[in-house]
Amino acid sequence: MKSRGTAETFKVLGIVPVPVLEELTEKQIEVLISAHESGIYAIPARAKMDDVAKRLGMSRSTYVEHHSKAMNTLMDNSYPMLKLFALPKTK
Repeated sequence: MKSRGTAETFKVLGIVPVPVLEELTEKQIEVLISAHESGIYAIPARAKMDDVAKRLGMSRSTYVEHHSKAMNTLMDNSYPMLKLFALPKTK
């Protein structure tokens, strides 16, 4: 693992290391972008997955499957960075 200083630099600069996005398919990226742009992640959500899926020409179940796989990949790939950010700050 890298030092806390590197993690802070990523955070300040708003940089997402490329490996976090590795293994995502084009369809998964499309679904994640559509979810974000449609407001699915907003609280409360501004859109329903059914409606966004329909706009993309796919069933809700297909949309949810792509979304779930993409989120799982993002979590697997970002886990080391999450652990790094969770480290206590050093003085």
